[in-house]
Amino acid sequence: MRTDLHVTLPAIIGHVLKEIRSEKKISQKYVADKLEISVSGLSKIENGVTALSVEQLFLFSNIYEISTLEIISKIETLVAKLNQSEIAVINSKLNSTKGISKDNLKSNWWLAFIEQ
Repeated sequence: MRTDLHVTLPAIIGHVLKEIRSEKKISQKYVADKLEISVSGLSKIENGVTALSVEQLFLFSNIYEISTLEIISKIETLVAKLNQSEIAVINSKLNSTKGISKDNLKSNWWLAFIEQ
């Protein structure tokens, strides 16, 4: 595995949640209202800036009418694809993010590696 390419787990989770929301054609405003957070707060979750709590995972599951196991399965599939592409999946709270550009942590550059 290459040590120079990293993506955080919150970025992966956020991408999966955003993808599900888009597939179901649900607005950010609707989801934010249901979660009782701001649209900005939801955007931070979807962009991997803010980590998701277990409680929020269950709320997303209810809002999207999809089981938590389906959401987790989608996350696991994405992690496996990244690992095959030799991109390290890291916990954003660990020291392993030191020296990595904040722009790289926030962007979805890594999607190009799994969409090939």
